Amino acid sequence: MSKIQSLLCEAEDYREFLEALVSFQKQRRPKYSYAQLSKDMGLASRNAAREIIRSQRRITARSLNTLLVHLKLPSDCAKLLLLLVYRSEPDLDPHKRNVAQLNGAWQKLREKMTARPLQTEGDPQKLYRHMHWPRVYAALGDSQGATLAAIQSRCQLPEKTISDILEALVACQMVRTADNSGKATSHSQTNTRYVATAAVVNMRHLGSSSLFKKHYQNGLRHLIGLSEEAFDDPNPLFHAACFSIRSEDLGRLSAELSELLSRFATESEDPQGDRVVRLSAGLSL
Repeated sequence: MSKIQSLLCEAEDYREFLEALVSFQKQRRPKYSYAQLSKDMGLASRNAAREIIRSQRRITARSLNTLLVHLKLPSDCAKLLLLLVYRSEPDLDPHKRNVAQLNGAWQKLREKMTARPLQTEGDPQKLYRHMHWPRVYAALGDSQGATLAAIQSRCQLPEKTISDILEALVACQMVRTADNSGKATSHSQTNTRYVATAAVVNMRHLGSSSLFKKHYQNGLRHLIGLSEEAFDDPNPLFHAACFSIRSEDLGRLSAELSELLSRFATESEDPQGDRVVRLSAGLSL
């Protein structure tokens, strides 16, 4: 995590973050000033950023978008900055959430970003050889785990495929095995329950970005095949849209869509559900 990302996670208010950002930039570039921050935010007045920090002026959606583009933050960090601003300026939130909802979303995302990374063993590349490993992981259910039969029922994959994926997940210490008595087991049994060691796994942090990129592309190919079979089925969703935006808004829109999709997945998930669904999305000029 970069220093700017750390400052963002530590801040309780967006003005506090902007003040800390100026101090940090001055350490790197002694000539950096509030006037430069105003420029980085696309503000005409040299004093505008200082006035925003001192609560003498409100930040606008346009200056926020410009700052996001300038900082080039990773997706989660961009979402956190948006939520940090929306907590103080809820009328800027395009989803019109109330303050309690914004605070909850901000707190949850900050906890996710500051949590200790999942400790894994082995080579993640071996795990990514199995295209469907996220489906198996999602089928593990709640903290009690799931049997092989329950996992197969949820993700609709061959038993051999599931067994190979579970073996790779156990080797990476992302899954542990336990029989019905709760004692750890090292071999496959009918009553063995497979339990996830973490409720959420960020695939971008598991191995290199090239591994996730390949997995993402394979997932899109799978969706293409599925669309050939079930394009007119009312249950799967195949959606595409084109619409006009300002190019400088792309960073903000990407962060907002990512936050919306993450919230949708979190709120929709039922650990005791009987099927696993796949969600893939992309947004680009």
